Amino acid sequence: MSSEIIEKLRIDENYYGEIGSKYMSNSDIKGLLENPYLFKYQRETGNVGSATPEMIMGRYFHNVMLEPEKCSEYKFVDIKNRNTNKYRDAREENSGEELLLKDEIEKCELMAHKLTQNSEVFDLIDPTDIEVEVPAIGMALDGGKYLWKGKADIINKKKGLIVDLKTTSSLERFRSSAYKYNYHSQAYIYKQLFGLDMILVIIDKNTYQIAVTPFSDYALEKGEEKVRAAEEIFYKYVDPKGAGDDASQHLIKFEI
Repeated sequence: MSSEIIEKLRIDENYYGEIGSKYMSNSDIKGLLENPYLFKYQRETGNVGSATPEMIMGRYFHNVMLEPEKCSEYKFVDIKNRNTNKYRDAREENSGEELLLKDEIEKCELMAHKLTQNSEVFDLIDPTDIEVEVPAIGMALDGGKYLWKGKADIINKKKGLIVDLKTTSSLERFRSSAYKYNYHSQAYIYKQLFGLDMILVIIDKNTYQIAVTPFSDYALEKGEEKVRAAEEIFYKYVDPKGAGDDASQHLIKFEI
């Protein structure tokens, strides 16, 4: 793959914009499997909806950890909750976009501090051994139809690992959340693109407990199944050069 394209994809505007849209990504899988009709509509119109407060907080946390120079780009309001006139007024002044609350900013900074103070975690994210926000493009499946993109949070060159940072509202429920939010397919895709295993560093937003977890062979197998299913649905319903079936005819079938 062209090193020029890879360099362009280091820039978020390119990765999430027109250049990056030429490639499939793990974030596509949920929409493709759950509602290909809506996925196709959003892809064609660019009407993907606004970022939620949780999404913005997640991005801010990643910037605190990986690209602190970007933190000044975020706007926040010094109030306790969003169900107030003060917040609604501030949002209107921000073209209707969601804003972070001051305590969310402080929570992200505290989580980052907790992670860097943990010796085992610091060994994984030690700035002297890592490269951050590393993009890659490649085939995710043998005999696959499409190129996929990924951007590794951290590549630890010393350990030969991809380290991905996650936050959670409950470490106890994280195992099921990992499958719900397709972290297992992300690990599979990244293994194909980078040739490295991916581990998760997770911090609980409520208790500040920290976990580090690899992915089992079972999880990677299930991840591959989701990638294969996503490619098939994309080819059948979304790709203009694909099968051309009507996505409104898609059915979800299961037994209770």
